[in-house]
Amino acid sequence: IQQMPPKSADALDKPLSREEREKLLSIIYGLVISHNHTRRSSVAEIDLSKTWKAAEQIESMALQAGMKVSAKTIDRRLKDMLDMIEIRGKTSD
Repeated sequence: IQQMPPKSADALDKPLSREEREKLLSIIYGLVISHNHTRRSSVAEIDLSKTWKAAEQIESMALQAGMKVSAKTIDRRLKDMLDMIEIRGKTSD
């Protein structure tokens, strides 16, 4: 199997298309819902109706995984995600 060459930094920094953005937001939504359905009792549910609290939880989870993403950024994306889900007619749990 031939390996694909790494993408240039310019290609990685390009803005997402609307379709790419919606797919990523859908993935985030699916992960949050899956987390809430499969969580252990010691792990708090992510309450999407309180985006700032949810953002802080996700920020903490990201830090545990060695990734740094600010709660402010996560909060903004969660709001985008909920707007997209509402527009598509889906409901959150």
